[in-house]
Amino acid sequence: MSPPLSFSELALSACAGGAVSSVVTTPLDVIRVRTQATGRVSGGMATQFAVVIRMEGVAALWSGLRPALGTVVPATAIYMSLYDTLKERLSSPLLAGGLARLVSLTATSPLELMRTRAQAFPSVGGGSNAFTLDHVGPLRLWRGTSASIARDVPFSCLYWALFERLKACIAARHYAGHGTAPKPSLRPDTSMVVAAAAAAVAAVPTTPMDVIKTRMQVRRRA
Repeated sequence: MSPPLSFSELALSACAGGAVSSVVTTPLDVIRVRTQATGRVSGGMATQFAVVIRMEGVAALWSGLRPALGTVVPATAIYMSLYDTLKERLSSPLLAGGLARLVSLTATSPLELMRTRAQAFPSVGGGSNAFTLDHVGPLRLWRGTSASIARDVPFSCLYWALFERLKACIAARHYAGHGTAPKPSLRPDTSMVVAAAAAAVAAVPTTPMDVIKTRMQVRRRA
């Protein structure tokens, strides 16, 4: 059995994973943010992608990628490494997930504001610091943090409680009959399916707060 990763190794792994996921999922994020900001849904997802590409070009689907990377790298590093540490000390995935998300969210909320506004307003493009400070004001870079906490902390609590429970159940069934031997980790593809299922369930009750958070952050008046 391989030794557990150190805190720095966990943080580095989380950063790499977060950066890759940001590049892959930013187009979906752009559609989500614009739909939440306007409250209008014109056609299906394919139609919305086509409209953005036709009106603004393919590059617009990656609007806000720079602030997204600036957000996800430190946020994921704090979140994942702190979660593993807290889970060992608290023996509660639910509490560890909620506390880890609260810390990472508070630390990176200004970067999340920049990313959301860059994706909501096509003309902004890169989502620069100057835009955010000019239109929001330096004292309001934490706008929407309360809604983000109301969304992300319950989401993380639900997600990690479900994920760890599902993972344990699948591992117990798969490795039944191995006696008292240490249970191997799930295969990566199985872990991805379990994570997707847990995230889908946790997203249902917390999406309304996501809409509120987006609208608070894209409000033009400071």
